[in-house]
Amino acid sequence: MVKRLAIILLTMAAAFPAAAQFSGDGYYRVYNRYTTRYIYVYDATGSINVTKGTADMGAIQTRLNIETAYTDPASVIYIKCVDAKNEKYDLKAQGTGVHDIIGYYVHAHNWATNSYTVSATEKGFTVYLYDASPSLRREKSFLKTVDEGQKIRNDDGDDITSKIQRWSIVPINQTDNYIAVKPSLSCNGKYYAAYYADYPFTSGMKAYYISKVDTQLGVAVMKEITGTVPAATPIILEATSADPLNNKLTLKPASPSKPADNVLSGNYFAFEDRQESKVARTVYNKSTMRMLGLTAVGKLGFVTATNDMLTPLYLESIEDDQYCIPANTSYLKVAAGTPAELTIMTEAEYGALAGIEGVQADEVVADSYYSISGVKLSAPLKGVNIVKYSDGTTRKVIIK
Repeated sequence: MVKRLAIILLTMAAAFPAAAQFSGDGYYRVYNRYTTRYIYVYDATGSINVTKGTADMGAIQTRLNIETAYTDPASVIYIKCVDAKNEKYDLKAQGTGVHDIIGYYVHAHNWATNSYTVSATEKGFTVYLYDASPSLRREKSFLKTVDEGQKIRNDDGDDITSKIQRWSIVPINQTDNYIAVKPSLSCNGKYYAAYYADYPFTSGMKAYYISKVDTQLGVAVMKEITGTVPAATPIILEATSADPLNNKLTLKPASPSKPADNVLSGNYFAFEDRQESKVARTVYNKSTMRMLGLTAVGKLGFVTATNDMLTPLYLESIEDDQYCIPANTSYLKVAAGTPAELTIMTEAEYGALAGIEGVQADEVVADSYYSISGVKLSAPLKGVNIVKYSDGTTRKVIIK
């Protein structure tokens, strides 16, 4: 039996909080109607074995707390209808999607009142996607598939198959199902986040990117992005509040082009449960990476990260923590030998600094000599001389 559906959702993003439902291509969250756990995409890898009928579902996880979802881009799924008649959909999140990974689309049937089953059928066999744990109290779980006709029971032995296979789809909005930004640091009364997400958006915040790094002056030059922030663009967001409620994003259906001179990089994942997947993390390298932070004098900059700025992931293979770039975070790749701190400046500030630093002052030398009475001398004499210098200044000098 082929469990292609399992992996299509599982392998990366699948499924579909609680009044509205799918109403056309757009951004949604998906939760299980029985467990009320939401789907999060934490990796971009997966596999499917047609012969054995198995699927790797570790790329996504389900979680209870909707408050967590409000500021986590991993919970935002773009759903696109590709075949309305046959109820087929493509699901995308965190820089990848079901069809990108395995070449198949999701089959999702709406049983009314925003209750969907997700299934796949091949050669007469059908499998359904469901939340792996039937526990209503468990905070985290994964996804599984079950054959058509197979029963799922809870801890009391009750048949809950028809309940735990049902999913709800809720569009992202500005009220009870929003996506917002939680800043990570403050500087001079403003709040900042190094941000990286795969959706285009607008907001009440200012968005910047880094266009140039000057290692000699220890400067990272920033430019502002006006209008819509392009999808998959690593940026710095500047807010006037630390409260995510004041930093909501409006997601856009179309993305403008990315700025070609952006030298920032971005990271989608920091997932400990996918130890077999290198894609699930970006290991921090202090020699070649800088993180958004405060310099030694309290200015905004890109600095060598301390452990508290990173995500520690325990790996069994090394029996220790790997310190990784946090999920959905922008960072700066630099050449080895780059200063530990790079102060962020605007283009105007950098231009003024570079201009000053670039001036080579002429050497100031003695230009002419005069006696104390003002008579010009061919050479300095013993006693008091008036010396005029090449920069126009004069000075009394005693020659012994």
